Amino acid sequence: MQVRTDDDVYRVDAVWLGPPKLTFPWRARYVSYALALAVLVLVMAVQRQLGIPFGVLSTLWALLVTVVVVRLVGRHVDDERPLVHLVVSWWADVRTPRGRR
Repeated sequence: MQVRTDDDVYRVDAVWLGPPKLTFPWRARYVSYALALAVLVLVMAVQRQLGIPFGVLSTLWALLVTVVVVRLVGRHVDDERPLVHLVVSWWADVRTPRGRR
């Protein structure tokens, strides 16, 4: 006899598909949209600091970098490991004292 757990309830993705008949052609979690906005602003700020002028080509490159970064991070984010956990564990790893060689 197998006992069903309630894990299926927690595995539901928090995604916004849009109103009926006007849905996005992709599925993305809410955290992906927030992360994409933050990465896009950061990439565009770095472009301005490097002296790259604002234009269509620089904006397209910023969007491309944003999509790549969000997809890479999205592979590691799920219902059991949220984005905040990844950031906190990364920061703890950066601050960990290292042994001398």
